[in-house]
Amino acid sequence: MAMTSVLDDFADHLRLEKGHSAHTVRAYTGDLRSLIAFAGARGVEVADVDLALLRAWLADHTRRGAARTTVARQVSSAKTFCSWAVREGLLPTDPAARLQAPRARRVL
Repeated sequence: MAMTSVLDDFADHLRLEKGHSAHTVRAYTGDLRSLIAFAGARGVEVADVDLALLRAWLADHTRRGAARTTVARQVSSAKTFCSWAVREGLLPTDPAARLQAPRARRVL
């Protein structure tokens, strides 16, 4: 299945089944494009994504200065995509099941 088709199907899932706003759909699909590019640069197909790759992807964003809230959204994007991909038969298991989002800093 072509990645553009997978992205379109995932966006439809977010919009139609989950009822997410257009902004959330755009953010989640953008995160997924980033993950696919990161995996592709390492020679990893989407069907072979594992927990170590997801953690490396998030660590890369953190190293480049991404805010904790951004990384937390990326964790949510990855978890949502992986659980959907397992249900659709695109992934054999859910590698994001054990992924944890960073805690947001509280500001007084």
